[in-house]
Amino acid sequence: MNPNPESAVARFLEALPGGVAGKRLLAAVSGGADSVALLSIAHSLAPSLGFTLYAVTVQHSLRTDGSSEADAESVVRLCSSFTPAVYCRRIDLPPGECRLKALERGGGLEDAARMLRYRALEGVRAELGADWILTGHTKNDLDETRLMRFLQGASGSSLSGMESRRGFVARPLLTLERAVLEGYLRERGISWREDPTNGDENFLRNRIRHRLVPLLNDSFPGWSKAVESAAARSSLDDLFIRQSCNLDWVREAAGVSASRDAFEALHPAQARRALHAALDLLAPAGRIPHGYIDRIVAERDSDAVCGASLRFERRGNRVFWGPDIVHCHKSGYLVKVAAVGVYELPFGKLEVTGSPGAAYIGPAFGPWKLPFTIRSRLPGDGEHRGLKRAFGSWAVPERERDRIPLIEIDGDIRAVLGQPLGYPDVLL
Repeated sequence: MNPNPESAVARFLEALPGGVAGKRLLAAVSGGADSVALLSIAHSLAPSLGFTLYAVTVQHSLRTDGSSEADAESVVRLCSSFTPAVYCRRIDLPPGECRLKALERGGGLEDAARMLRYRALEGVRAELGADWILTGHTKNDLDETRLMRFLQGASGSSLSGMESRRGFVARPLLTLERAVLEGYLRERGISWREDPTNGDENFLRNRIRHRLVPLLNDSFPGWSKAVESAAARSSLDDLFIRQSCNLDWVREAAGVSASRDAFEALHPAQARRALHAALDLLAPAGRIPHGYIDRIVAERDSDAVCGASLRFERRGNRVFWGPDIVHCHKSGYLVKVAAVGVYELPFGKLEVTGSPGAAYIGPAFGPWKLPFTIRSRLPGDGEHRGLKRAFGSWAVPERERDRIPLIEIDGDIRAVLGQPLGYPDVLL
C-alpha cells in the first residue's frame, strides 16, 4: 500500500522544531518531478498547517540547448498558476561559474553545482527571512547516496546518507519513493520537466540509478531495507568510537595541531575519526579521499604525509595538519585564513592581525571578516574585469601573475594583495 504523500509531509513538517505554524518555508524547485511534487504538496498543506510558502529555482547555466532556462521558466509558471500564487525567486548563475568552481575546488561538476546552488538557496532564505529550506530529495536519492558512498569507500555514519534536517535545510520526502510522487502529480494533472543530464552516465549517481539499482531490484529484493539497517548499525558504531576518541585539536595560523603522543596512542579506528574531526575545522575546498586518511593512519613513521592539497606533519611533540602550499606550487597555492596569525606562502610570511570580525592583512589592509581565502590565480580568473584592469595598469608580466595573491570570500575575488610582490594592494 502506497503512503499518502500529503500525510507523510504533514507529519514531517509538524515534527520540525517549533512546528511550522506562522513560519516561512522556502521550497527549492528544479522543475523535476520530485521538487514539483514537494511544491504542490506544500501548497496544499499551507492553509491547514498555517505557514507561508515561497519558492526558489536555481538555473546553473550548464546546458547550451536552452533546456535549463526552460526548466526555470516552467517553475515560475507553475508557481503563478497556483491559487493563491506562490512567490518564486529565480536565480541564474553566470555561464561558466559551475565549471570554474569545480576547477577551483578540485572536484567534480556536480559537487560544484551543488555548492553554488546551496549558497544561492541560503541567500534567498536569509533575504526572505524563511525558517526552513525544503528540498525534494526522495528515498530513491537516499538509497543512491548510500550506494555511492559505499562504492567510494565510506564507512561509519557517512553511510547513513542524507539527514532529514541539517542547519536550515529540511528534506520532507526522504520516506517517499519517486514513483509515488510521480503518481501523485499524474492524479492532479501536474506536469514536470525531465533533466536530460539525468541520463548522462558519466556521472556516478546516474550509473548507479540506471544500472546498479535495477540489478539490485531484480536480483536482491529488499536490498534497500538491508542497506538502511546496516547504515544504522554502522552509525551507532561510529558514534561510540567518536565518543571514545579524546583528542583536542588546536587552531593554528594555517591549520590545526594536536598532541603527537595522544594521536599516536589512538586505535586506528579512533585516529580516523580524529582526522575527520580535524577536517571539520580545516574545511578544505574539495572532497578528501578516504585513501589519504588511511595513509596518515598507516604511515606512523613518516614525518609528512601529503595529499588532496593538504600536508600532515609530525614536528616534535605535536602533529600539524594544514594546506600543502609547497606540494601544490606547480598549480598555485591556496590558504584558508580562519584565525589571526602568521601564514606561510611561497613568497614568504604573511601576518593577519585584528579580530575575527575585523582582520587585517599586514599593518592595515582590511578589515576582513574571517574566514577568507588567500590564493593564486586560477584558470578563468583572467576574465575577471577588475583583475584584468589591475594587472594591466601595473604592467604585471604574464609569468608573474600566477604568483600574486588574491583574496577570495564566498567564491568571489574581493582584492589583489600586491604589496608582498611589490605591487599595490587594491580592492575589486
